[in-house]
Amino acid sequence: SDGKIRLIIPEGAVSKKTTFSIQPTANLMPNGNGKAYYMEPSGTTFNKPLQLIYYYTDEDTEGNSPLLMGLAMQDENGKWFSLSKTVLDSLAKTLLADIRHFSAYVNFSKAKISPASAKVKVNGSLRLTIVGAVWDDTDDDAELIPLGIVEYPNLNWSVNGIPKGNSSIGIISASQSGSAIFQAPAQIPQQNPVAVTVGGYFSSSFINKWGVEKLVSNITIYDDVYEVKMVTS
Repeated sequence: SDGKIRLIIPEGAVSKKTTFSIQPTANLMPNGNGKAYYMEPSGTTFNKPLQLIYYYTDEDTEGNSPLLMGLAMQDENGKWFSLSKTVLDSLAKTLLADIRHFSAYVNFSKAKISPASAKVKVNGSLRLTIVGAVWDDTDDDAELIPLGIVEYPNLNWSVNGIPKGNSSIGIISASQSGSAIFQAPAQIPQQNPVAVTVGGYFSSSFINKWGVEKLVSNITIYDDVYEVKMVTS
């Protein structure tokens, strides 16, 4: 009913009368976006693949490239698998994949910056972290590929397009485990918020398929802030 998921069932997919349903639930997958969706009856397999279409929004990709989005399913043991044949349509904002049995399905990001947006006081600091979901995709014919979570080192950080930034817009210093520390300038910059970007190969398995992608965190710099409350009687 939220318009996020469409399920297309071809003729001949089942050999007996079957009642289908889609149940939204909490998305517990690391790097997951939005809700997860259970396809019922759980565990059902089909004579022909069904088509699953996920509709995403700009909010789902805030700070992250749509090219790094994918669809995943969870098996009965709680392990996550990427649907390797997922097709992205960035104009229609959809992810499409064929599925052969029912389980929980989610939209996830193969790499994500956290936080995607934030507010930092002048002279303050903020830690940003890149976490990605990776897999071994050496088997090109595999429909389901096991997922794991990894933190990436050796990434290229910049502020407003300037490598490592500067004292007037803020300085970004790479740290360990794919994270970095942003040090806000002493004054509010002329361009505010500032854009902290990070680029690199977010997984060796993306090199041939995805190339280099950039993630962005928009950071608003503020000075003294006052809270005003209006009380009426």
